[in-house]
Amino acid sequence: AFDAAVSMAAFEFIARPEEALSEMFRVVRVGGVVLVGTINRESPWGQMYAEAAKSEGSVFSHARLMTAEELAGLGPRKPAEVRECLFVPPGAGEDELGEEGERQHYREGGGGFIWVLWKKR
Repeated sequence: AFDAAVSMAAFEFIARPEEALSEMFRVVRVGGVVLVGTINRESPWGQMYAEAAKSEGSVFSHARLMTAEELAGLGPRKPAEVRECLFVPPGAGEDELGEEGERQHYREGGGGFIWVLWKKR
């Protein structure tokens, strides 16, 4: 068994995410953690990727973007933590990048990337 199982920016492309998450829990030891990060559908980044999905041949035409609540709901129990990051929107100017830009855009909407952490009991 492993101490942790981690998935970053993959769950939006998995056909049966519930099964993938179940397998992650199976291989993690009791006391270990499962961490999944994905693009937040309810963010400017999610909107950008949803628009990109309309283009023929786009990898995002195969994506199923989720909200933090939907991702958290895939787990067998309530997660230990649910967080967001990447508040600077796509197309932001160079002067908006960095901690100050993140703080400025934090109040404007959801983070472009979400992650959920479960602890296996």
